[in-house]
Amino acid sequence: MESKFSHLPDIKTIQPDRLIKYRVSEDKFSAEVLLPGLSYTDFDQKIGGKIHFPALAKICESVRFVTFSKDFTYFARRHRNTGAVLFVVSQMFSFTHAAHNLRGKNHYGINKPQRFLCYLSHAGKTSYTTNMDWFDSDNCKIGSFMTKHVAADVNTRRPVPLPDYFFKDIESHFSHIKPQTMDKADIPIIPSNAYQLNIRVLYSDCDDNYHVNQATYLKWCSDAASEGAENGYFSYFKNFIELYPVKDMKIYYSGEGLVKDELVVHVWECKKDASCLEFAILKQENVIFHMGMTFYDSKIDKATTKTVPKL
Repeated sequence: MESKFSHLPDIKTIQPDRLIKYRVSEDKFSAEVLLPGLSYTDFDQKIGGKIHFPALAKICESVRFVTFSKDFTYFARRHRNTGAVLFVVSQMFSFTHAAHNLRGKNHYGINKPQRFLCYLSHAGKTSYTTNMDWFDSDNCKIGSFMTKHVAADVNTRRPVPLPDYFFKDIESHFSHIKPQTMDKADIPIIPSNAYQLNIRVLYSDCDDNYHVNQATYLKWCSDAASEGAENGYFSYFKNFIELYPVKDMKIYYSGEGLVKDELVVHVWECKKDASCLEFAILKQENVIFHMGMTFYDSKIDKATTKTVPKL
């Protein structure tokens, strides 16, 4: 999309007293955020200094928090006036091949700022979708991240309508972009031989809505896939899953995981293509999370390979 900020000074030049810089468009449907750089804890040395999935989710979550707190999509106004909460129901992380080269050795530190361009990409009665394009310090695109949100009552957890003022300038906004969102996906059929990892939800796994945080689900999926690879379960994947160049991750949240829940993570290779993975997390036999993950047609990066230790 054509940025609503392209006619303005470079975001690096604004707010000189802030490490994290931001601006939100007048119609509240676009935002731009500049992080000062990525932190040491964003990178994992056992996967060649790459960003691991939970850190990736937290980076995107932190950018959303900055924009929402500054009233992107009228979030601050809606939250303050109605007490409604926002639930993420689905996400799609799409990566350029350049994302595979994003490492701590060349992207760590405050001299490597990361820019995020955010915009509303779809709106319904109770839900809306936002997109986030990520560019590194060399203005190389890392990826795009689509998130579908549902406004819900904090007590009943049921969807509530978006307010009328949300739609005030929406037609003008959508005249400049192609609307896009994520449709509800069918619950996958888990094969009987899927690899399994048992999980007990801890307090540190949950967020301020008191349910399992999105980054925690990705951590569990990474652990399950890596353990399955180490145990020789897969035909294609033989090592830590983040060592392979991810193309996209389509993520769906169909239930809530809560503290002390006993969950089971299932992972298996796709039937028609062994170089893609399917995940499903069950709570009392019900799927509360599922994800499809595809990869670029490229073998593992040998330069970063470390053998998974035998336990």
